[in-house]
Amino acid sequence: MKLLVLAACAAAVTAIATPKPRVHNVDGDITYEGFTRNGVEVFLGIPYAQDTGGQNRFKPPQPFSFPPNSVVDATKPGPACPQPLGQWNAPLTLLNVTKEGISEDCLNLNIVRPGEDTMYPPNGLPVMVWIHGGSFWVGSNMEPTHEPDGLVRNSVDEGTPIIHVAINYRLGLFGFAQSGALRQERSENAGLRDQRAAIEWVRDNIYHFGGNRDRITIHGQSSGGLAVGMQLLAYGGEKELPFQQGICQSQALEPGITANFTSDAMRLVIEKVNCNPGNSSTDSTEVIACLRSKDMQTLYDASAATYVGDIAHNIGDVWLPSVDGDFLPDVPSKLIAEGRFGKATYMFGWTQDDVNFFTNISISSENDTLNFLTTYLPKVDPYASIYPEADWNIKEYLQLYSVKAFLPPPGTNLTGDFYRTARVFRDILMVCEPILLAEAIHRKGQRVYMYNFNQTLLDPIIESVYGIKGMGVVHTSEFAYIFGNLSHYNVSGYPFNPTEADYTLAQRASRSWASFAHSGDPSHGNSVVTEHGGLQYWWPAFWRLEEFNQYKMKPRRPGHMYVYTIGGPSEGLWPLDGPESIEPVSSQGLAEKAPHQLRTAIPPSAMAGTRRSTRQSATTAPKYAEPDSSVSEGEAPKRTAKKATRRKRARDDDENENVVKDSSPPPKKAARSKSKSTKPAPEPTTQTPSDTDIAAAPRALSSLEPSSPSNRDASGAQEIYWLLKAEPLPRYENGVNVAFSISDLAACTRPEPWTGVRNPLACKNMRAMRAGDLGFFYHSNAKPSGVAGILRVVEEAKVDETAFDEKAPYYDKKSDREKPRWWCVGVEFVKEFAEVVDLAKIKKEAERGGRLEGMQLVTNSRLSVSRVRREEWECILEMAGDKGESEKTDGGAEGVANGGDKEEDATADE
Repeated sequence: MKLLVLAACAAAVTAIATPKPRVHNVDGDITYEGFTRNGVEVFLGIPYAQDTGGQNRFKPPQPFSFPPNSVVDATKPGPACPQPLGQWNAPLTLLNVTKEGISEDCLNLNIVRPGEDTMYPPNGLPVMVWIHGGSFWVGSNMEPTHEPDGLVRNSVDEGTPIIHVAINYRLGLFGFAQSGALRQERSENAGLRDQRAAIEWVRDNIYHFGGNRDRITIHGQSSGGLAVGMQLLAYGGEKELPFQQGICQSQALEPGITANFTSDAMRLVIEKVNCNPGNSSTDSTEVIACLRSKDMQTLYDASAATYVGDIAHNIGDVWLPSVDGDFLPDVPSKLIAEGRFGKATYMFGWTQDDVNFFTNISISSENDTLNFLTTYLPKVDPYASIYPEADWNIKEYLQLYSVKAFLPPPGTNLTGDFYRTARVFRDILMVCEPILLAEAIHRKGQRVYMYNFNQTLLDPIIESVYGIKGMGVVHTSEFAYIFGNLSHYNVSGYPFNPTEADYTLAQRASRSWASFAHSGDPSHGNSVVTEHGGLQYWWPAFWRLEEFNQYKMKPRRPGHMYVYTIGGPSEGLWPLDGPESIEPVSSQGLAEKAPHQLRTAIPPSAMAGTRRSTRQSATTAPKYAEPDSSVSEGEAPKRTAKKATRRKRARDDDENENVVKDSSPPPKKAARSKSKSTKPAPEPTTQTPSDTDIAAAPRALSSLEPSSPSNRDASGAQEIYWLLKAEPLPRYENGVNVAFSISDLAACTRPEPWTGVRNPLACKNMRAMRAGDLGFFYHSNAKPSGVAGILRVVEEAKVDETAFDEKAPYYDKKSDREKPRWWCVGVEFVKEFAEVVDLAKIKKEAERGGRLEGMQLVTNSRLSVSRVRREEWECILEMAGDKGESEKTDGGAEGVANGGDKEEDATADE
């Protein structure tokens, strides 16, 4: 095999100590000779599969074996897979790849193990397998920034020694070519298949090196993190995983998988090498045969032209995995929703400013932000056309990110709009997707850990190299610490001034990674703070009560998500929000932007790949008594007219949060038949949505609409109920008392408009309401706050006219009648409970394992209008003491509990 010449590693490779460490494979009578480096034993360039050139090009990796009695020189690195030459994105990488160091015969791996003084247990040491990043376009197992010597040494010092393996796999066109012909021969996703073959080689051979085949952790960063996610989803979970644990750093899923990036790039390559003249199809066997006949350099030169590192081209990530029906049998979002993936303990994380380095530094206004994001999102947001009723609106989403919250640090030319854009981009790419997958893994009964890395050596280097100050904790910042490689950044021309805190974190972070490999717990053995121990008290992201008992700890909001902040001034395990959180964590608003119950925000029909048919509601609006004849035509009764000017909702939560205002036009209402027929509506055309791992996530963060336009199941029973907040105690806005209680609603003689809602998410919930839907009337900022009774929707969403009235309490000067922003519904009184169902009791039932776990009132407390699932509805009725009582009547709350709508009996038990 050819040798990879790496200038950055030349000194390490030549400094080989004697005697050479040797490993003997008795099964094949093979001896591997390595060398000692920095106190660890190293074996480089061990092939795990055959040459991938010629007729093996694009094909799955073929097994490789040495002849018997072979002595393998494992002192020199093996070739890197075809990729661009030189250093890529300095200082994020330090690798210099030369033309002589590239070959299609590149499927090799490196093994680093503790020195000879380490005691090896009978079943061997835990093993970590590294899958490098680089956009599936560049990278190698010889990249200096992830050299594992420090990680292995620190694992030994901590008493949790590990063996580390780093692999090569095919990249770009060579690893991710897409074609119908390749799909037929099960040759798509060759790069992912290479990774699987390498992991299986480790499983079958690592015991010769002292490793434990039953304790393998795969880990990767960026596209390597994506690969670790894909390995979990491989084969839809039908094949046994060759590993037990995984770590996804700065990516876990990829929105562009089912977009056209790769197919477009494939077509361009075919045209450039004249393998398909006059025909745009990439699916014929003749085209693939032609590509296999070309030399490596010709194909590489053609594929190099496909890289365009701009936002419209997925930041250059155009060679991506594909849904091939085999290795990846369906879109990842569907596999996740259906639980079709393997069982393993996982860790997910991101850096504080993960994508700042990839965000346009010239952004300086809201328009720049919109242009940047809207150029990217349509490329990866398939629901925009498949599910138009979800009405993904970037302007609305941006309301969750106030530009005032992003103050540029002193001395930088970067703007608050830049930092805001980068944070939105980070959350879409690096935060939402891990949370989505983490939730699914947790639901499958496996432990999940989450982290936010907040320390870096790279910021001053970037300032020195590019003249940009204030980039922050960018992509790859964690490498120096988890691999214990601070000294690798001491490169001529780079500022290198690590602090004591940097050196300490490099010890502690690497030891926690090794601890996770050892036990599936990054704080194993570190429950007591020590001077050089690992990261302390890092517990699972989602807790069960029995786990608190196991650790003999007081329960801390079980059912909520915890993230460990690594490094920086606020290190520790923190909930995303609530009184136990801290400002640097809670200010990110992740509980609101990426809620714990993501699955309730993504339409189940979308996750399943088809839209459900719906039944039209047979509900009719209730009949009202004729108005008092003493009232003139067009004049409402005096009390009703007065109340119509009041604000009918509570502030956004019981903690007096400010309302988030929207600057976008409202989404279009989904068309709905006015027919009262109970026959099913025609089934919409089945469409398999593109991958929703991130593409659905932005909508999941902002859309709170139910999955069925009618909010009812096939029998007509209500599936989605509602909860509307109002304040019963006096409070003045614009000189108007906005107090409104359930008693006030009971006194109304005609449908009462629920006006004044100025939160776009709450407004979306109102637009999803249908005539006849039932909801809870909630007293907010009261003593006590809680559910006071039941109301019914009688008029569906219409424009809220109070937004245009300068004398109204919540006049909105930005509202435009041509493009109205705010909406209201008409409601009527149904029932007042004997006692308010107290919020404290609701929160207790919402704890992990409780009947109200995941209730939107608790998980998204800022909403003044929220959804209530049927089981939650019935639970609160029971807590109100209503259910048993209502069984004595025909149409009281029992009818309520079952989605009934008999207005003449609705208050029979009152």
